[in-house]
Amino acid sequence: MTAAHGHGGRLASLSHLFRTERFGIVCPRIVQTVRKEKTLGEIIAEARKAKPWSLRQLGEALGKLRPGSKAVSPQFLNDLEQNRRTPSDDMIALLAKVLDLDTDVLRAAAGATPTEVVDYLKTNPEAGTESVARLFRRAREVGFQDWDQVLQVIEKHRPKKR
Repeated sequence: MTAAHGHGGRLASLSHLFRTERFGIVCPRIVQTVRKEKTLGEIIAEARKAKPWSLRQLGEALGKLRPGSKAVSPQFLNDLEQNRRTPSDDMIALLAKVLDLDTDVLRAAAGATPTEVVDYLKTNPEAGTESVARLFRRAREVGFQDWDQVLQVIEKHRPKKR
């Protein structure tokens, strides 16, 4: 057995630890520890396990809230937890309700723009999407976190009721 052949099986069995990225080979376990925000799948899996529910039990709980009371398949839920599928907005709302999670947090983790933001920009085109985007870019750059302070400023500009 040659050295290359002897290590080939071992290296092949370890290949699942690595994936090709734009700038080379990256170990997902290292990426996982560096990344701060959790993926949608991670959030769902953690909340499900905290219940503690199996995928089937989660599917049955979701089914009780769905029209027609049809359970959600464990395969679909596994795909969500593995970030192989993106749920519809209705499914996100059901998951939030069943798992006691914030709908907006799940939507954000799914990469969806909150409906309130979309509605605001549609009804207030003069606000300009670039201005709103610039606001969030700047907040991220400086590490801004006190959104209650922003709400207070907005509340001061609310028209007074007569």
